[in-house]
Amino acid sequence: MEDVKKILSELIDLQQVDLIILNFENEKQELEIKIKENQEKINLHKLEFETKKKKLDELKKKRSALEIEIKSKEQDIKKKDEQTSLIKTNEAYKALQEEIGAIKKDIKSIEEQIIKVMEEEEDTNKWLKEQEKLLKQQEEEINKIISDYQKQISEKNNLIKQESIKREELAKNINKKWYERYERIRKNKGGIALAPIEIRNNNKEKGSGVCGGCKMAVRPQAIIDVKKCKEIITCENCARIWYIKD
Repeated sequence: MEDVKKILSELIDLQQVDLIILNFENEKQELEIKIKENQEKINLHKLEFETKKKKLDELKKKRSALEIEIKSKEQDIKKKDEQTSLIKTNEAYKALQEEIGAIKKDIKSIEEQIIKVMEEEEDTNKWLKEQEKLLKQQEEEINKIISDYQKQISEKNNLIKQESIKREELAKNINKKWYERYERIRKNKGGIALAPIEIRNNNKEKGSGVCGGCKMAVRPQAIIDVKKCKEIITCENCARIWYIKD
Protein backbone atom coordinates (compact mmCIF):
# COMPACT_ATOMS: atom_id res chain seq x y z
CA MET A 1 0.00 0.00 0.00
CA GLU A 2 1.23 3.44 -0.95
CA ASP A 3 2.31 5.80 1.81
CA VAL A 4 0.41 8.80 0.46
CA LYS A 5 1.65 11.23 3.11
CA LYS A 6 5.28 10.28 2.38
CA ILE A 7 4.79 10.53 -1.41
CA LEU A 8 3.15 13.94 -1.10
CA SER A 9 5.86 15.19 1.25
CA GLU A 10 8.59 14.04 -1.16
CA LEU A 11 6.79 15.56 -4.17
CA ILE A 12 6.38 18.88 -2.32
CA ASP A 13 10.11 18.90 -1.50
CA LEU A 14 10.88 18.11 -5.14
CA GLN A 15 8.63 20.88 -6.38
CA GLN A 16 10.31 23.40 -4.06
CA VAL A 17 13.66 22.56 -5.66
CA ASP A 18 12.12 22.64 -9.15
CA LEU A 19 10.65 26.09 -8.47
CA ILE A 20 14.04 27.35 -7.30
CA ILE A 21 15.61 25.98 -10.51
CA LEU A 22 12.77 27.48 -12.58
CA ASN A 23 13.29 30.85 -10.91
CA PHE A 24 17.03 30.76 -11.66
CA GLU A 25 16.26 29.75 -15.26
CA ASN A 26 13.85 32.68 -15.64
CA GLU A 27 16.40 35.11 -14.15
CA LYS A 28 19.03 33.70 -16.48
CA GLN A 29 16.70 34.18 -19.46
CA GLU A 30 16.07 37.81 -18.45
CA LEU A 31 19.84 38.39 -18.28
CA GLU A 32 20.29 36.82 -21.72
CA ILE A 33 17.61 39.15 -23.11
CA LYS A 34 19.41 42.13 -21.56
CA ILE A 35 22.69 40.98 -23.14
CA LYS A 36 20.99 40.74 -26.52
CA GLU A 37 19.43 44.20 -26.11
CA ASN A 38 22.81 45.73 -25.26
CA GLN A 39 24.51 43.94 -28.16
CA GLU A 40 21.82 45.34 -30.46
CA LYS A 41 22.61 48.84 -29.13
CA ILE A 42 26.26 48.39 -30.12
CA ASN A 43 25.23 47.02 -33.53
CA LEU A 44 22.88 49.97 -34.13
CA HIS A 45 25.61 52.47 -33.23
CA LYS A 46 28.05 50.67 -35.53
CA LEU A 47 25.49 50.56 -38.33
CA GLU A 48 24.86 54.30 -38.03
CA PHE A 49 28.61 54.94 -38.04
CA GLU A 50 29.20 52.70 -41.09
CA THR A 51 26.25 54.33 -42.91
CA LYS A 52 27.81 57.77 -42.38
CA LYS A 53 31.21 56.44 -43.43
CA LYS A 54 29.68 55.07 -46.61
CA LYS A 55 28.00 58.42 -47.20
CA LEU A 56 31.38 60.18 -46.88
CA ASP A 57 32.85 57.85 -49.51
CA GLU A 58 29.90 58.57 -51.80
CA LEU A 59 30.37 62.33 -51.32
CA LYS A 60 34.06 62.04 -52.23
CA LYS A 61 33.18 60.08 -55.37
CA LYS A 62 30.51 62.62 -56.26
CA ARG A 63 32.97 65.52 -55.83
CA SER A 64 35.56 63.69 -57.92
CA ALA A 65 33.00 63.07 -60.70
CA LEU A 66 31.97 66.76 -60.67
CA GLU A 67 35.63 67.86 -60.86
CA ILE A 68 36.19 65.54 -63.85
CA GLU A 69 33.08 67.02 -65.50
CA ILE A 70 34.48 70.55 -65.02
CA LYS A 71 37.79 69.51 -66.62
CA SER A 72 35.90 68.03 -69.56
CA LYS A 73 33.93 71.25 -70.04
CA GLU A 74 37.10 73.32 -69.75
CA GLN A 75 38.58 71.20 -72.55
CA ASP A 76 35.45 71.95 -74.63
CA ILE A 77 35.96 75.70 -74.05
CA LYS A 78 39.63 75.39 -75.06
CA LYS A 79 38.70 73.62 -78.31
CA LYS A 80 36.05 76.21 -79.11
CA ASP A 81 38.50 79.04 -78.38
CA GLU A 82 40.90 77.45 -80.88
CA GLN A 83 38.11 77.44 -83.47
CA THR A 84 37.63 81.23 -83.10
CA SER A 85 40.45 82.12 -85.56
CA LEU A 86 38.84 79.95 -88.23
CA ILE A 87 35.43 81.63 -88.09
CA LYS A 88 34.64 83.89 -91.08
CA THR A 89 31.29 85.46 -90.16
CA ASN A 90 30.01 87.44 -87.19
CA GLU A 91 27.00 85.15 -86.88
CA ALA A 92 29.19 82.07 -86.51
CA TYR A 93 31.45 83.90 -84.05
CA LYS A 94 28.44 84.99 -81.99
CA ALA A 95 27.01 81.44 -81.97
CA LEU A 96 30.36 80.04 -80.83
CA GLN A 97 30.62 82.59 -78.02
CA GLU A 98 27.11 81.69 -76.89
CA GLU A 99 28.14 78.02 -76.76
CA ILE A 100 31.22 78.94 -74.73
CA GLY A 101 29.04 81.10 -72.40
CA ALA A 102 26.62 78.20 -71.86
CA ILE A 103 29.49 75.87 -70.99
CA LYS A 104 30.91 78.44 -68.54
CA LYS A 105 27.47 78.73 -66.98
CA ASP A 106 27.39 74.93 -66.58
CA ILE A 107 30.84 75.04 -64.97
CA LYS A 108 29.67 77.67 -62.49
CA SER A 109 26.64 75.51 -61.59
CA ILE A 110 28.88 72.47 -61.12
CA GLU A 111 31.27 74.50 -58.95
CA GLU A 112 28.33 75.48 -56.72
CA GLN A 113 27.41 71.80 -56.45
CA ILE A 114 31.02 70.98 -55.48
CA ILE A 115 30.91 73.62 -52.72
CA LYS A 116 27.71 72.07 -51.31
CA VAL A 117 29.22 68.58 -51.51
CA MET A 118 32.40 69.79 -49.78
CA GLU A 119 30.36 71.39 -46.98
CA GLU A 120 28.38 68.17 -46.51
CA GLU A 121 31.63 66.22 -46.67
CA GLU A 122 33.16 68.39 -43.96
CA ASP A 123 30.09 68.01 -41.69
CA THR A 124 30.05 64.24 -42.17
CA ASN A 125 33.77 63.96 -41.52
CA LYS A 126 33.41 66.04 -38.34
CA TRP A 127 30.50 63.83 -37.18
CA LEU A 128 32.53 60.68 -37.84
CA LYS A 129 35.49 61.91 -35.79
CA GLU A 130 33.23 62.83 -32.86
CA GLN A 131 31.20 59.62 -33.07
CA GLU A 132 34.25 57.39 -33.41
CA LYS A 133 35.40 58.50 -29.97
CA LEU A 134 31.87 58.33 -28.53
CA LEU A 135 31.23 54.92 -30.11
CA LYS A 136 34.38 53.51 -28.56
CA GLN A 137 33.37 54.89 -25.15
CA GLN A 138 29.80 53.56 -25.45
CA GLU A 139 31.07 50.17 -26.62
CA GLU A 140 33.37 49.92 -23.59
CA GLU A 141 30.52 50.84 -21.21
CA ILE A 142 28.07 48.40 -22.82
CA ASN A 143 30.65 45.60 -22.92
CA LYS A 144 31.24 46.17 -19.21
CA ILE A 145 27.48 45.80 -18.59
CA ILE A 146 27.37 42.67 -20.77
CA SER A 147 30.36 41.23 -18.88
CA ASP A 148 28.52 41.79 -15.59
CA TYR A 149 25.40 40.06 -16.96
CA GLN A 150 27.54 37.14 -18.18
CA LYS A 151 29.06 36.85 -14.72
CA GLN A 152 25.55 36.74 -13.21
CA ILE A 153 24.54 34.05 -15.73
CA SER A 154 27.59 32.01 -14.72
CA GLU A 155 26.51 32.33 -11.07
CA LYS A 156 22.97 31.26 -11.97
CA ASN A 157 24.35 28.25 -13.84
CA ASN A 158 26.32 27.22 -10.74
CA LEU A 159 23.23 27.60 -8.56
CA ILE A 160 21.16 25.59 -11.06
CA LYS A 161 23.83 22.89 -11.03
CA GLN A 162 23.77 22.74 -7.21
CA GLU A 163 19.97 22.55 -7.10
CA SER A 164 19.97 19.93 -9.87
CA ILE A 165 22.19 17.70 -7.72
CA LYS A 166 19.70 18.09 -4.86
CA ARG A 167 16.90 17.26 -7.28
CA GLU A 168 18.58 14.06 -8.44
CA GLU A 169 18.94 12.90 -4.84
CA LEU A 170 15.29 13.65 -4.06
CA ALA A 171 14.02 12.03 -7.28
CA LYS A 172 15.84 8.75 -6.50
CA ASN A 173 13.65 8.06 -3.47
CA ILE A 174 10.26 9.05 -4.89
CA ASN A 175 7.68 6.44 -5.89
CA LYS A 176 8.38 5.84 -9.61
CA LYS A 177 4.73 5.93 -10.70
CA TRP A 178 4.07 9.27 -8.99
CA TYR A 179 7.40 10.73 -10.03
CA GLU A 180 6.55 10.03 -13.69
CA ARG A 181 3.07 11.49 -13.17
CA TYR A 182 4.61 14.52 -11.46
CA GLU A 183 6.95 15.06 -14.45
CA ARG A 184 4.11 14.85 -16.99
CA ILE A 185 2.01 17.38 -15.09
CA ARG A 186 5.01 19.68 -14.49
CA LYS A 187 5.92 19.77 -18.20
CA ASN A 188 2.32 20.47 -19.22
CA LYS A 189 1.58 23.05 -16.53
CA GLY A 190 4.41 25.55 -16.70
CA GLY A 191 6.68 23.79 -14.23
CA ILE A 192 4.15 23.44 -11.39
CA ALA A 193 2.74 19.94 -10.76
CA LEU A 194 1.38 20.36 -7.21
CA ALA A 195 -1.14 22.92 -6.04
CA PRO A 196 -2.21 23.69 -2.47
CA ILE A 197 -5.91 23.95 -1.71
CA GLU A 198 -6.52 27.47 -0.44
CA ILE A 199 -9.10 27.27 2.38
CA ARG A 200 -11.68 30.06 2.32
CA ASN A 201 -12.40 30.13 6.05
CA ASN A 202 -10.78 29.09 9.31
CA ASN A 203 -12.74 25.86 9.64
CA LYS A 204 -10.46 23.49 7.74
CA GLU A 205 -12.76 20.53 8.40
CA LYS A 206 -15.88 22.02 6.81
CA GLY A 207 -14.62 24.99 4.81
CA SER A 208 -14.61 25.17 1.02
CA GLY A 209 -11.62 26.35 -0.97
CA VAL A 210 -10.02 26.93 -4.35
CA CYS A 211 -7.27 25.14 -6.23
CA GLY A 212 -4.02 27.09 -5.82
CA GLY A 213 -3.16 26.23 -9.42
CA CYS A 214 -6.25 27.09 -11.50
CA LYS A 215 -8.46 28.79 -8.86
CA MET A 216 -11.32 26.37 -9.44
CA ALA A 217 -13.67 25.94 -6.46
CA VAL A 218 -12.95 22.88 -4.31
CA ARG A 219 -15.79 21.09 -2.48
CA PRO A 220 -15.51 20.65 1.31
CA GLN A 221 -15.55 16.85 0.92
CA ALA A 222 -12.54 16.99 -1.43
CA ILE A 223 -10.67 18.99 1.23
CA ILE A 224 -11.51 16.36 3.84
CA ASP A 225 -10.33 13.57 1.48
CA VAL A 226 -7.03 15.37 0.81
CA LYS A 227 -6.49 15.81 4.55
CA LYS A 228 -7.06 12.09 5.20
CA CYS A 229 -4.06 11.25 2.94
CA LYS A 230 -5.55 7.89 1.98
CA GLU A 231 -5.09 8.58 -1.73
CA ILE A 232 -3.49 11.22 -3.94
CA ILE A 233 -6.17 13.49 -5.38
CA THR A 234 -5.72 15.70 -8.43
CA CYS A 235 -7.65 18.73 -9.59
CA GLU A 236 -10.41 17.85 -12.07
CA ASN A 237 -9.71 21.06 -13.97
CA CYS A 238 -5.91 21.52 -14.12
CA ALA A 239 -4.82 17.95 -13.17
CA ARG A 240 -2.36 19.24 -10.56
CA ILE A 241 -1.81 17.15 -7.45
CA TRP A 242 -3.58 18.64 -4.45
CA TYR A 243 -2.17 19.07 -0.96
CA ILE A 244 -3.04 21.17 2.08
CA LYS A 245 -0.37 23.25 3.74
CA ASP A 246 0.15 22.44 7.41
